[in-house]
Amino acid sequence: MLSINHRPLLPSRRAHPLRRCPAALLAAPMAALLALLAALPPAAQAQASSPSPLPTQPHWQLAGGRVAELATAVVAPVAPSAEPAAVEARLQSIERLAKRDPRRAQLEIAALGRPALSVRGQLRLAAARAQAAAYQFRMDEARAATDEALPAARQLGDPQIVAQLLTSRASALHELNRGAEALAAAEEAMQLADRIDHSELRVDLRIFLAEHAARRGDFERAFGWLEEADQVARRNGGDGARASVAYTAAALARLIDDVPTALHAYTVAEAAFRDDGDPLGEADAARRRAVLLAHAGRHAEALDPLQRALARYHALADDFGVATATAGMAMAMAGSGQPDQGMALNLEAIALMRSGAITGDPMAEALVDRVMMLVEHRRAVGSLAAVEDARSALVRSDDLRLRMRFQEASAAAHAALGRYREAHAALAELLQLKTRYENQRLSRQLAAQRGRMESQRMAADLERARSETEAQRKALDRAERNARWQTLLILAAVAGIALALYALLRTARRSRRNSALAQTDYLTGIQNRRRISELGQRLMARCSERAEPFAVLLLDLDHFKSINDDFGHAAGDRALQAVATELKRHLRRGDELGRYGGEEFAVVLPATEVERAAAIAERLRAAVAALPTEQIGLDRALTVSIGVASAGSARDFAALIAQADVALYAAKQDGRDRVMRHDALPPAREAEAAAAVATVAPMHAGLPLATVAALPRPFAQAE
Repeated sequence: MLSINHRPLLPSRRAHPLRRCPAALLAAPMAALLALLAALPPAAQAQASSPSPLPTQPHWQLAGGRVAELATAVVAPVAPSAEPAAVEARLQSIERLAKRDPRRAQLEIAALGRPALSVRGQLRLAAARAQAAAYQFRMDEARAATDEALPAARQLGDPQIVAQLLTSRASALHELNRGAEALAAAEEAMQLADRIDHSELRVDLRIFLAEHAARRGDFERAFGWLEEADQVARRNGGDGARASVAYTAAALARLIDDVPTALHAYTVAEAAFRDDGDPLGEADAARRRAVLLAHAGRHAEALDPLQRALARYHALADDFGVATATAGMAMAMAGSGQPDQGMALNLEAIALMRSGAITGDPMAEALVDRVMMLVEHRRAVGSLAAVEDARSALVRSDDLRLRMRFQEASAAAHAALGRYREAHAALAELLQLKTRYENQRLSRQLAAQRGRMESQRMAADLERARSETEAQRKALDRAERNARWQTLLILAAVAGIALALYALLRTARRSRRNSALAQTDYLTGIQNRRRISELGQRLMARCSERAEPFAVLLLDLDHFKSINDDFGHAAGDRALQAVATELKRHLRRGDELGRYGGEEFAVVLPATEVERAAAIAERLRAAVAALPTEQIGLDRALTVSIGVASAGSARDFAALIAQADVALYAAKQDGRDRVMRHDALPPAREAEAAAAVATVAPMHAGLPLATVAALPRPFAQAE
């Protein structure tokens, strides 16, 4: 509201500061926004307090800017609408119309009546009502509306509504000449607008700061704030924000006497307001452009935009717009060869202003135009009254150009009437005003040039910083991508290693399982012949190194063939399993048991004397004989014959097994179910048994007894 509202703040509208000086073009709410600097983050304060850069491009097309560098506070969430869909649509329409077509917004508010609105809906309606009143220049009404709604809005905690109400309040207070209060309201509004990142309000308030700086003659800072507004509008704003920036840029260009830039900016602003659906802004931009054309002597070109502006003002029922546009049309028609129509329209415009209580610079300008028309068209007889009326209207105006036009018209009017002394005095005053104006214009242009140079430097610095930031961002992105790839590669490597380890583990397990299967007898679960032979050889060698005794037992299940024949092979298998289990149960820790043949078992006894080995053999024989055979389906007892041999003359484990085998044969010959020691056999008996063993396996005849014992045999003697 403060900045976009071209009515109270910019030279297009009524009682605004331009009544007093051209710099006041941007005056009204500027003081309010300066206070807002204190509410900005420290970095933003430092930037805002330094001289603001001027644009490197014309008017609204500003390069660089500080807006991107301002710290933005946490955005407060905006509460979702609690209104019915139809009511919400009408509320949004009223909010949009409040500054684009305030009269229609007031009609819509009246037509809406008082539906059952939520607290937030009522406050939104109050904010729109205050904004529309301010745009219609009903400042007392706008102030009263904001005073009434602000406490409830603060209690609700909706920053957007509070900021909108404060903006309207600041505008109203400024026009009511309560500058300190306006400044405080604008400061709070700026802080809230930045916090919630409300683009429209942020643009408005920065334009307001630009206007204030221009009023104080600080054109460097004025263009700097305008640049920030442009940056916000470019990044986040719509057509309305861009139109407001262009409109303000035109006003600033006019203040530094850059008429071509101002004309172009007003053209752009008019088109942007049209795109935004803002007929009031469109009409103001067209009228201001036409006035500039008329002052530049291009009266015919001014007629068309003035006609468009008048049509818009009439459609909006905007008395102020109609009056000021009619005054401009009068000047354009008089200058384009239609003096009678021009003077008639001028009188009409003055009457409209008087009836609408429009004073200040708009009225003074219309009165000066009338003096100029009377003098230029040789109707000086009635010009003195017009001169005095204009003089009275210009008492409080600081617009040097308007006062120069008045003095020029006054001198011409007095000269036409032969009042040369008064004419000379008017010319002297004109010369003084021209000197002041030229000094002012030169000072402003120099300030503008400094601002442009600073803006170019800041824009270059900002562009360089952006380039460096972009390069750093790309480098960071590349580093992140590389890190992701490295992570993926590491994960893949870890997964590969894990898979390899898993495969190795499975292979090792399979190898151990296969090794165990290769070393285990599948029926009894004890060690097989190969395993017990390897263990026996290793343990025998260790005992030999340690000078320890070593013994081995060879057991054979008696009458096993008859068990298979009488009870079946399944019963025979159960008998073997039962015997193996019972043997394991009665062995010591460190003793080794293995199945050495069909029904033959070998027991390795390390560090065991032969006598102790014989005792162990006897215990094993007794344990087998005591087995309950009913559980395995037999009706007879199981017995074993056992041969005992100890390491002495035997060179290796195979030879020791052969000795035990000879003792086992002798036990079988003596009636079975007994233990026989090899060292207890007489030499003749040993030779007989050895010969019998060799006879049983004729395929092994001629081989050493140890070799025969190490090879698979049918053990026919077991039967």
